[in-house]
Amino acid sequence: MEIIKVSSTSVPNHVAGMIYQLISPSAIFICFIITMILCIIGLLGTKTPSELGQNNEEKTKTSTLFHNHKYLYYLIIAAIFQGITNMANTYIPAMFQNDGLKVSLVSTILSFAVLCEAPLVLFSHKFMDKLTNKRLLIIAYSMITIQFLCYALNVWLPLKVIITLITKHPSGMLFIMINLKIVSTLVPKEHQITALAFVQTLRNLSSIIFQNIAGQILDISSYQILFALSLIVIVVGFVLVILFKVPSGKDQKLFN
Repeated sequence: MEIIKVSSTSVPNHVAGMIYQLISPSAIFICFIITMILCIIGLLGTKTPSELGQNNEEKTKTSTLFHNHKYLYYLIIAAIFQGITNMANTYIPAMFQNDGLKVSLVSTILSFAVLCEAPLVLFSHKFMDKLTNKRLLIIAYSMITIQFLCYALNVWLPLKVIITLITKHPSGMLFIMINLKIVSTLVPKEHQITALAFVQTLRNLSSIIFQNIAGQILDISSYQILFALSLIVIVVGFVLVILFKVPSGKDQKLFN
C-alpha cells in the first residue's frame, strides 16, 4: 500500500509541474476535477459488504484518553512535528522557485523526493521494531533539524536539493510509522483508533496555525528568516522528545 502511495504522489507532482509549465496554472484544477469525477465513477462501481463485522471493542468513554498523560504529552510532540513539516511542504516549492528554479524542475525534484521514502518503507521491518520509541523520535527530529538548518542558512542550491531528497518525505514517512508504534505502546487497543484520530485532527489544526504564521512572516521577511524561526520551534519539540519518558515499544512487533 505504501508503494502505491509513493507512486501516486510522485507521478501527479511531476505531471502537475508539466501542466503548469506547458499549459497554464488553472489547467491543473481542471485536471483535478476530471480525476475526482473518475474517482467517483470508480467508487460507484465498488460493492460494499451487506454486513460488516461486529465491533468487539469495549464500550469505554473516549474521555479516558485525556487521563493518559503520556499520550497527551506525545500529542504536543506530534503536533509540532507534523505542523512544522506540513508548513514546509507548502512553502518549499515556492522557495525553490525563488531560488531561480523553473516550476517543471521543482516538480521533478519533489517527485523524486517522494520516491526517496520507498526504501524506508521497504526496510521498515529491519529497524522499526528494534529501535526504541524515543530513539526513533530523535532520528525524525534530527532529520527535519538538518533540513530546516539547510534552508535557514541558504546553502548551495544543489546541496539544498540533496538535503530535500534525503529528509523531506523520508522524515514524514518515518513519523507516520513512529506514530503507529507509539500510539500502540501508550494506548489500550480499544482506544487506539480514537487516539490515532486525535493525532490526525491535531495535525490538521497545527498545520493551519503554522501555515498562517508562516504566511505572515513571509509577507515581511524572507524564506531564510522563516526557516530560522521554525528551527526554534523544532528545538522546543526536540527538548520535549528528550524529556519524554516513553516505553521502548520493542514488544509491539508491528513491522515484522
